[in-house]
Amino acid sequence: MKTHNLLDLLGGTIIITTPDGDHPRKIDGITIPIIQRDYAQGRPDEDLIRGRFLTALFTALEQDNGLELDFIYGSVKKGTGETEMFLPLDGQQRLTTLFLLYWVVSNNELGTHDRQLFCAQLARFSYATRSTARDFCQKLAHLTFTSDAAGQIRKAYWFHNGYAQDPTVKAMLRTIADIEARYANCGSPLFASLARLCFYILPLDGFRLTDELYIKMNARGKQLTGFENFKADLIGWMKSDENPDATKLARQVSYGKTLMPHYLAIASKTDNSWTDIFWPVARAQPKEEDKIVDPYYFRFINRYVLNEFIVRSDRSAAQIETSETFTQLYGDKGSDALPRYREFTYYRPVFSGDFAGRFERAMDQLAIHQESIRAALNTSLNSTPNWFIYDESISQVQRILLAAVTGYLEEHTYDIQKFKEWIRVVWNIIIDPDIRSIGAMIAVMKTVASLAAGSGDIYAYFKTPEFTALAERSGNIQKEQLAEEKLKAGLFENEGWEQIIKKAEAHPLFQGNIGFLLLGDPTLAEFEHRFATSALLFSHYGANKAFRQDRGLYRYLISALPDWSALYAFTYADDFQNWQLILRRNQIAKTIINELCGCESEAAMQHVINAGINRSSAISGWDNGNAKLRLIHTNLYFDERFVDWTQKENKLTKVKELYGHRYLIRPSAWFDKVMIDNRRNEVINLLCQHHGARTENRCGSTQFFWGEDINVYITRNGHQYLLEFTRDIRLRIRIAAEADGLTKWTPYKAFDELRLGSTEEAAETTLEIVNSLE
Repeated sequence: MKTHNLLDLLGGTIIITTPDGDHPRKIDGITIPIIQRDYAQGRPDEDLIRGRFLTALFTALEQDNGLELDFIYGSVKKGTGETEMFLPLDGQQRLTTLFLLYWVVSNNELGTHDRQLFCAQLARFSYATRSTARDFCQKLAHLTFTSDAAGQIRKAYWFHNGYAQDPTVKAMLRTIADIEARYANCGSPLFASLARLCFYILPLDGFRLTDELYIKMNARGKQLTGFENFKADLIGWMKSDENPDATKLARQVSYGKTLMPHYLAIASKTDNSWTDIFWPVARAQPKEEDKIVDPYYFRFINRYVLNEFIVRSDRSAAQIETSETFTQLYGDKGSDALPRYREFTYYRPVFSGDFAGRFERAMDQLAIHQESIRAALNTSLNSTPNWFIYDESISQVQRILLAAVTGYLEEHTYDIQKFKEWIRVVWNIIIDPDIRSIGAMIAVMKTVASLAAGSGDIYAYFKTPEFTALAERSGNIQKEQLAEEKLKAGLFENEGWEQIIKKAEAHPLFQGNIGFLLLGDPTLAEFEHRFATSALLFSHYGANKAFRQDRGLYRYLISALPDWSALYAFTYADDFQNWQLILRRNQIAKTIINELCGCESEAAMQHVINAGINRSSAISGWDNGNAKLRLIHTNLYFDERFVDWTQKENKLTKVKELYGHRYLIRPSAWFDKVMIDNRRNEVINLLCQHHGARTENRCGSTQFFWGEDINVYITRNGHQYLLEFTRDIRLRIRIAAEADGLTKWTPYKAFDELRLGSTEEAAETTLEIVNSLE
C-alpha cells in the first residue's frame, strides 16, 4: 500500500490500492468539513499530546528519517469547477499540524519565488467549520514571517475579534509558536525532509459522501479524547519494533477492497465498522452534545483489556487486585464509566501475543450481531434489564458476563443457538450470590474464560476430558455448579427435561441452581412434582408467604438439623440471600428441603412443618446426655417470637462459644448476643413476670434477654436491689442506699453458682433469689 505526504493531497495524485490493482486519483485540496470538530491539538490542555507529536516530527526531520503517521481516511467531494476536494473523516488533527509545520519551515527556508509557489499550494488547505477558520487558513498561506509569527499575526490590523475568538485559529497560533520554538533549535535545514512525513490514505465507502457517514464518524466530541490517544498509541505499538508480533501485523490484508497492513486494517475498523457497535446508543441520546461514541467505546475497550489482564495473569487474585494495572483499569471502586487514559503502559502487555487478532475477531462479530447478543444476555436471571456490555454501570457479575461474550466471539463463529446455550450456562455460574467481591469475580472469570474454549458447543464440551480436568481444578463453589450443568445437559438429551429444567432455573430464588431438586436421580415426573411443590415453598422473598408468616419453613429447617456441627455452621437468617446460599451450599439442608418437596400437597407439607417446629429437639453431639445441646437447638427454633426478633431487630445469625457458653450473636457486634445454652433466660423472665423485676435487656416481648452480663432491678419490702447476672453464671446482688441525694449500690449477697440445668431448677433458683431478698 503506497504512502503519501501532505502535498499529494494539495494538488497531487494519490494511489488507491485494491485487490484488482492500483488506481490513481487526482486531489485538488483538503477541506476540513463543517461538522468536524475544531482544531484541538493546539489547545492549552493538549500540550502533552501536541508536544509528543511535534517531538516525533522534529526527530524524524532532523535525522532525515521517514516517519509514518498511520492512515488518513475520508471521502472526496466536488469543489468549485472540476476540482475534487479530500474531506478527512479521521486525521484532521495530524493534517492541520502538518500544514502549520510546512508553513513555518517554508517561510524560513525558501526563497521568495519558491515560497510564493509553495504558498499557493498550501492555500489549497481549508477549514469549513467556521468562516473565520476558513479565511484565516487562506490569509496564513500567503503571509511571510521568520520569527514570532503568532505574535505578529495577533498584532496585525486585519486580525479582528472574530479570529481571536475562533477556537481553531487560537489553537493554530499556539501550535505555530511551539513549532517556531523547536525550529529555532534546529541546526540544519528541514524542508527537503518534509516529504518523508508520510501516511496512508484510505477511502471510505468508495469515496462516496453521505451525511449519515459523517454524522456517525464524527460522533466523537469536540475535544481530543483519551480514546483517540489510546488508539494512536495502539497503532504505534502494533507496528513498533518493540512489539514481537509486529511482523505478523504488518502483513498485507484486504479490507474494504483495499490492500493494507493488518495493523492498519485494525485501526481502520476502530473508526469504521466497530463504531457501529456504539453509534446507535450515542445517537439515541437526547442532547446533541451527548451524541458521541467515545465514552461507550473506551469504557468497553478498557473493560475488555482489564478482563484479558485478569485472565492472562498467573498471579493470585489478591496480587491481581493490588497491581497497578488493575488499579488503573478498574477505576476508583470499580467506577469506570469515564476512564482516564494516561499512557499505553497498562495496555501494552495485553496487546501482545495473539490478543490483537482475537480482539479483532470479537469486535468484527460484535459489530454484526450485537442486537442478537443483547437479546441473549437479557434472560430472566438478569436483574438489570436491557443492560449491555458498554453501559455506564457494571457489576462484578457483569464483568464476568462480558468476558464470556468476548471469549465466545474470539473462539467461535457466531451461532445464535449455541451462543444462547453458552450464555445460559454462564448465567447459572455467575449469578451465584457470593460473587460480590473483586477476589470472587477474578476467580470465577478465570473459570469462565477457560470454559470458553468449549463455548462453541458447551453441552458437547461437558462430555470431554478437557472439561473434567477444568472442573477438577476449579474452586469448590464453581465445581459444584459445573457438575450440575453437566448433569442438566445430559438430561436435555431426554424428551421433556429441557423445558421444565429451564422453567425451574428461572425461579427468582433458585436462579439457575436447582441441584437440591435433582438429588437422588429423580424421574421426569418426580422432578416435575418436586419443582411444583418447591414453587409453593419459595418465592422472590425467600420462603413463600404461607410459610413465612410464623417463620415456619425456616424454623422447620433448623429443627431438622441433625447435630452440633450443622448447628454451628448454619447461618441463621430467614431472608432471600441466605435461602439462596442454603439451597446452593448446605448439603444437609438441601436434602431436608428435597424430602419436603416430596410431600403430596401443600397441606401435607404444612403438616410436616408444624410437627417439626413443635417437637422437642432430638439432636446429638458433644454434650453428655445431650441435654444442653438440645436446649441450644430448641432455643433456635421453638419460640416463634424469639426467632422473629432475631430476624427483624438485630439479625443474630451465628452460634458462637464465648467464655465457656454458647450464644446466638450478630457477628462483630458488641451487645447483640443471647445466651442459649442454659436457663438463665427463664430465671430472669420469672423474676420479671411474677416478682415485678425489670430490665432493659429483654429481646422485644420474648422470654429471652440479650447481653453477656444482664442487670435486673427489683423492689422488695421497700428496698431496691440490683441483680447482676454475669457471663459466668454467677449472681451479684446489691442494695440501694441514699447518700447526699445520690443512690449508692452496696454489695448485699452473692450466688457463686446458679443452678440452671432444667426448667425445675430454674424455678427453684428464682425462688431462692427472691427469698434471699426478704
